[in-house]
Amino acid sequence: MIKSLALAISLSLVVSGCGYSRNIPKSWRPETVEEQGLKWAVKLCHQFGYVEESEERRICVARRYDQYIMEHN
Repeated sequence: MIKSLALAISLSLVVSGCGYSRNIPKSWRPETVEEQGLKWAVKLCHQFGYVEESEERRICVARRYDQYIMEHN
């Protein structure tokens, strides 16, 4: 009886620990090159003065993102 109770408790602790490891907060992991590139592209195109949700801004962000990825890989 005691062995099965100890086994059930340890199994529940292992299962609950595995569920938590999938939800690692973003602040604990390094920022990827893709995330950095997207932030840079959006910031740069905003500074250029493109209107949000316009086709010109989407093109600008796509080009600047590609530029960042090519330079930093």
